[in-house]
Amino acid sequence: MREISCYQDGEALLRSLQAGGSSVARFRSLPGAAGQIGPLVWLKILEQLRAAFPQIEVDAWLDCAGDAGYVLAALNEGCKAICFSGPEEVLHKLQEIAAQHGARVLQRTDLETDFSGR
Repeated sequence: MREISCYQDGEALLRSLQAGGSSVARFRSLPGAAGQIGPLVWLKILEQLRAAFPQIEVDAWLDCAGDAGYVLAALNEGCKAICFSGPEEVLHKLQEIAAQHGARVLQRTDLETDFSGR
């Protein structure tokens, strides 16, 4: 799965997908980006990308590393797709909370498996 670190990375990715005729973009932030840029900046990047490329469905995941606090903050700010690399038992609790927010939390390795070949 591709990774982006800023709007310009996302724009370049979406331009290349658009040129290739793709209508869906799946990517994630860099590892631990939730602690570096925060969920609000991530959401703003996605908002701008969706506005610039309305014909492309964007499925973008914010990486919270192994920090459950970052996952909770991201959920509270409205992130709907989050990857987490912490313990399995914590993941399950976070997934229950995410479901209440209409969001998804996947283990980083599961995210790779779920989207391989797409």
